[in-house]
Amino acid sequence: MKVAVIDGQINTSVPMLTGANVSVREPSFCAVSDGSTQVLPANTTVMSHDSFHGTNVTAMISGTGVGYDGGAATAGMAPDAQVRFYSISDGTDAGNKLHCNVAGDDGGASGFARAVVAAVDDGAQIISYSISALLVGSDKDAVAWALHQGVIVVGGLPNEWLDSGTSAEINGVVAVAAVDENLQPASGDAVQGPVNYGRVTVRAAGVGMFNQGTVESGSWQTRKTDAAGTSLATPLVAGMLADVWSRYPKATSNQILQSLIHNTGGQDHALDYDPVLGYGLASVVHMLTVDPTQYPDVNPLIAQGSQEAWNLTAEQIAQAQRPAWAPALATPSPSASVAPVVPSPSGGLGVWVWVIGGGVALLLVVILVVVLATRRRPDPQAPAAPSRQT
Repeated sequence: MKVAVIDGQINTSVPMLTGANVSVREPSFCAVSDGSTQVLPANTTVMSHDSFHGTNVTAMISGTGVGYDGGAATAGMAPDAQVRFYSISDGTDAGNKLHCNVAGDDGGASGFARAVVAAVDDGAQIISYSISALLVGSDKDAVAWALHQGVIVVGGLPNEWLDSGTSAEINGVVAVAAVDENLQPASGDAVQGPVNYGRVTVRAAGVGMFNQGTVESGSWQTRKTDAAGTSLATPLVAGMLADVWSRYPKATSNQILQSLIHNTGGQDHALDYDPVLGYGLASVVHMLTVDPTQYPDVNPLIAQGSQEAWNLTAEQIAQAQRPAWAPALATPSPSASVAPVVPSPSGGLGVWVWVIGGGVALLLVVILVVVLATRRRPDPQAPAAPSRQT
């Protein structure tokens, strides 16, 4: 499986990524300042919020589990996947990575949009990004093109409230939010409480996770065990989908998405949707036991009658063309079939029953595999997660 990760920067020299199946697209898509011809690097050993975030997000998929001096580190959800990293660092640590100062002749396209198209060109089957910001026109065009090409797009919802129309809420995209160890909706803002999203697909473990290094210390060797946020839940879901698709290679991207929403939690259940938890807790264990080719080749994440100007319709995805601002391909990649529109999910609270009943076991599995099995005793003095993390 080929998985693209779009984030700030990455340090592939840390032990948990040394020898991992990770390549980096150099340079980044962003200039050091507006109008500058100097492009920021994608791979760096310098500790910053950008590199800390991108490194640890990628490790959730590809981490080796090996830390400094024989210590523990993150063990990825899909370590055999071919992961390629695309940097849209703005060099300011401000957190608004979608709209950095784009290097070169961008044709009006954002760094995020250019990274999405580049990932599709490179053959990515899944795109994961843990960055939330309001969409611009080029972002919508790039996502439409990716979905048209049969690519699964997984986006992290914001930890704090933003206006509607964030990068993860667009139709067809897997919108990921986090839960804590009690299966309660997690939030990076303790005062505000859980975020009321306009749209959420699934939730995954995102509290008490393991990170390597701390921005505060400026060191990659310190261990961080109290990280929280949708940033870490998102690549977990992307890794799960890579695992399932590699197990069932004859399935289409739409059928993999169908399996994601039908097989949440730890037990079989009727398809149900909750406005807080979405379709429930993402479960790699559950999905692996079910052949997704039994499901219709229809993207279930395209709500019917969505009127937001930034959103996509099934028709727009079906008719999407390669953006005019994107560099031409010598050999165009084949287009995947695009399924028709399906009704939007209905409301209801039935999801709480099976999430709490069957989801507890799965959440423990996820935490054991990705967190407890990849770290030593938590450091009670560890600093809190950076506020910019999504």
